[in-house]
Amino acid sequence: MTHSKRLKQLAIALSVAGGMTISSTSHALAITTDTDAMSLATKLTAGGGLTVISASLQGQSYDPDIVSSGTYTNATGTYGIGPGIVISSGAVNDYGDGSNVEAFHSMNYGVPATDEQRAMLNPISGGIPEFPDLHWDVTQLDITFTTSTGGVTFWVTFGSEEYPDNVGTMWNDVFGVLLDLPAPIPPQEFDPVTGDPLPIFDTAPYNIAIYNSAPININHPDMTECPGTELNGVLPCNGPMQFAVTGLDPSIPHTLTFIIADTTDEYGDSTAYISGLKSIPEPASLALIGIGLAGIGAMRRRKI
Repeated sequence: MTHSKRLKQLAIALSVAGGMTISSTSHALAITTDTDAMSLATKLTAGGGLTVISASLQGQSYDPDIVSSGTYTNATGTYGIGPGIVISSGAVNDYGDGSNVEAFHSMNYGVPATDEQRAMLNPISGGIPEFPDLHWDVTQLDITFTTSTGGVTFWVTFGSEEYPDNVGTMWNDVFGVLLDLPAPIPPQEFDPVTGDPLPIFDTAPYNIAIYNSAPININHPDMTECPGTELNGVLPCNGPMQFAVTGLDPSIPHTLTFIIADTTDEYGDSTAYISGLKSIPEPASLALIGIGLAGIGAMRRRKI
């Protein structure tokens, strides 16, 4: 796909986005824009068992009706995911229930990722030789919490307008969930003698959003076309991914960072629906409630 074609498609997308209202009340997957971090955290953790200490949001906004974060209800059960929050590299109001009427829908905010965001996103996109660290229109939600059980779980459905045309290309949009990143992320350092860049801090081990052994991006082998919204491709179509972490220290706070972004340029939206962040028992107790660690999407046990 040429850059000029992407620009033409963007112009069409902007004309549609301009007429959106704050709440997609005509749809059963109904989205309401929300840019308040604590409001989003409260909605996401409504399942119980967590104490939210703080939350912060770095999102995008064109006007009050066109923003990159919100909440949603899902009376029709679209994609099989429960109610929760939605984050996007585009305008969330464009991704309620409905037909896929555009081949390439996009809202261009034109905001580059920060250095710290690039450090989080590069391992998920895999790095592009021509554009090794270029990401745009990032939405990042950080939630700091405590859990009395030492374990948490949540559900995610990811979708993108980049699919399928840009699979295997540099436009590899991404979604990640990172646990307990150091703050701030150590900056790029250089050899004092040669001036050569030293290896950057590796954020990959902190990303718990690994599904069937692969990070969440449009190149994921389980990405597929799936009706329900404007999104061209969805991961997965037959029900949301469930992620869980156990072995957390209940005596200290922990932070989950939910992050989504365009890769290489700011065109072609990607969106994530996130539901049901709550405490779960430790593995020995999971069998009693019929949840086995081996079969829940992708999970990683981390001792903090």
